Amino acid sequence: MDMNRRQLLQTAATGLGTVVLGSLASSYAKAAETLASERTILRLTIREAEAEMVDLTRAYVWVFDDGTPRLPGPVITCTEGDRLDIAVTNELPGQHGFEVPGVVSSGLIGQGQTRLLKFLAPPAGTYIYLDPFNAPLNRVMGLHGVLVSLPRVGNTPYSYPTPSVQQLFDDLGTHEVFPGHPWQREAT
Repeated sequence: MDMNRRQLLQTAATGLGTVVLGSLASSYAKAAETLASERTILRLTIREAEAEMVDLTRAYVWVFDDGTPRLPGPVITCTEGDRLDIAVTNELPGQHGFEVPGVVSSGLIGQGQTRLLKFLAPPAGTYIYLDPFNAPLNRVMGLHGVLVSLPRVGNTPYSYPTPSVQQLFDDLGTHEVFPGHPWQREAT
């Protein structure tokens, strides 16, 4: 394939643009995380918002808002065993709630009410949080997000690996091709 100077410059500019946009996306993703263990009280508000869909249309949704409305809700990151204090305020009409299934539940929260949840972060792993009431409507409308509980020790991103998975992490987790433990905050 023959390439003239103009095509070379266009290709180089496209590549540079891709790198720049990729690094901005990574920075945005890190900024979007809510580090629960670094805040005194994490405040979430159940409210209405508009979200841009994949086809660029805007849709009416409900969100768990931490100051930046987004769908799904903010990623809550903590370390297993951390004490979490999450204040959930309902600004929508009717009863809503906040639950990490098997971990904590707010019960019903009426319009204009706030519920403070105090609990210990669960064993390392990834958990969904959601509004459990009027299922599945509230979740489908947008009232859901992810809680990521990081391990306090160990080299797997969860607390209780099976022996074969642990062996895989032992064999591959420290090789220079798979450096360190990217799920640990100090590694990023």
